[in-house]
Amino acid sequence: MRRGKNEKKKLRSVLSDICLAMLALALCWLLLDGRNTPLNEEKQVSYSLTERKAQAAEVYHACADKLRDALPGIVCWGDEAAVGNGEGSLAGKLYRWANEALLTDLEDAFAFQTNFYNILDLKIRVKNMGVGNEGMSELLVRCGAKSLLLAEDYSIPVYGYMSNVRLMDEDGHELHFAEQKFAKFDRTVIGGVQGYLYIGTGSYDKTHPMLAYAREFQGQSITLPKGSKVETESAAAYRQYLPILFFQTTLGQTEETFIQALTSILNFHQNPGGYYVVIVCTEEHTTLDDALTDAFGPRYIRAEKSASEMRKTDYSRLAEKVYACIDSQGGFDAVREAVQAAMVRLGEINSL
Repeated sequence: MRRGKNEKKKLRSVLSDICLAMLALALCWLLLDGRNTPLNEEKQVSYSLTERKAQAAEVYHACADKLRDALPGIVCWGDEAAVGNGEGSLAGKLYRWANEALLTDLEDAFAFQTNFYNILDLKIRVKNMGVGNEGMSELLVRCGAKSLLLAEDYSIPVYGYMSNVRLMDEDGHELHFAEQKFAKFDRTVIGGVQGYLYIGTGSYDKTHPMLAYAREFQGQSITLPKGSKVETESAAAYRQYLPILFFQTTLGQTEETFIQALTSILNFHQNPGGYYVVIVCTEEHTTLDDALTDAFGPRYIRAEKSASEMRKTDYSRLAEKVYACIDSQGGFDAVREAVQAAMVRLGEINSL
């Protein structure tokens, strides 16, 4: 009996040793070939996704740079027509139209690869710089086509104080600016002193307030002579942009001087390719319509309705025409090339 029990114990011990040896071999195999463990597979997938997102992010930023080089932006200059009304504006509709037409597929591809799809770097910027209640002289200065100067001797106050300032253009015309919804002067430099223009005390009339200047940084009061140059950031900020000129009226100009003014705005802009669009509200085959056609050819669009009559659908149709006009000039070719290059690269990354 005792011998049988001893043999059973020995057998159990042998079996236990065999089981432990097999378990040890199994653990060693798992350690040596960790690729087959669920945990390591999850890490590999996570690493792969992280790597792809990092590569897609590089493509994103490279594409954004190319888009800015291809088309820095579009700027709409003009009178009340460019400003728009409660139904919208040309700038707003063109922004939506151009970005949907050119960038929707790319945005969808980036949304799949990264979380960068909602960043404005991948948008064609459209800036509304329309002004109301101002003349052509004020508009030419705002867009940089003419120089802005002090209309009298002016003392820049010490830091923290504002004082009214009178301004004129290079032809000596005193300028009366109106407060604007979109078109702002932004940072302004007078006599090397950096500051801002604000609404001052008093006014020329009920729609044209006096302007006041205040320096941005601390400094002593200085006096500058009449004719000193006043440099506004907004006049230079959009010089590389593709200009769209949209007018409801000639702003009191003759047909000849109106076209000369539009031409001077276009000549001031230095956008790559020299693309532009001119839009004027006028009836068909009037002398103004014919003169604009002769001056600007297919880049001129006759607006069928005045600004006050335009509705959302009218702005949408006009935006479509403007988009087609820019496209016919080749204005979006470089954008398409940048988008196509990014799409190809994203496809390569996705196939890894």
